[in-house]
Parts: sequence; structure tokens; C-alpha cells
Amino acid sequence: MQSVKQWQNEWERSSKCVITKSFFPNIADRLKLRINATPNFTTIVTGHGNIKTYLYKYKIIESPMCSCDEGEHSVDHILYEYKIWNTKGTD
Repeated sequence: MQSVKQWQNEWERSSKCVITKSFFPNIADRLKLRINATPNFTTIVTGHGNIKTYLYKYKIIESPMCSCDEGEHSVDHILYEYKIWNTKGTD
């Protein structure tokens, strides 16, 4: 239990893993979850991978814009703003 407390303290002090921390702010709670860590899940939770803002940051692609033309292709955009999720089944 002491190791989890130490991990939590280090987790809170670190300036890294901002996106992951937004999903899992508490280490003890995260350890209770059973997660199937697929590549898509890992990409969303870390913000690393096939997300245009990440690829643009490292000059792999020329633009971070989403194909929907409504904003940058980021984790927040995919989860909260991406129009395709909001239009399915609303004919």
C-alpha cells in the first residue's frame, strides 16, 4: 500500500502524462480496473499514436486539422467535438 501512495505522489508531481492523468487521476482506482489495452485505447488515453496533433507535433504530417474541418484532430476533438459521433442515427 505504501508503494501505491508513493506512486500517487510521484504521479501528481509529474508534469508528464497530462492526458493519461485526466482519465486516471487516482492510481489506486486505476489499479482496480480491468482494462483491455488495445492500440486505439492506448492512443486515446496517452494522446500518442495516430492522432494528427501528435503526428504534426513531430513534423510527420503537414497539418493537425481533422478531416471533418471542424478543428484539430486531438483526443478532446475525437471524444467531444467530432461531428460523425453526433450525427449517426439522427436522420
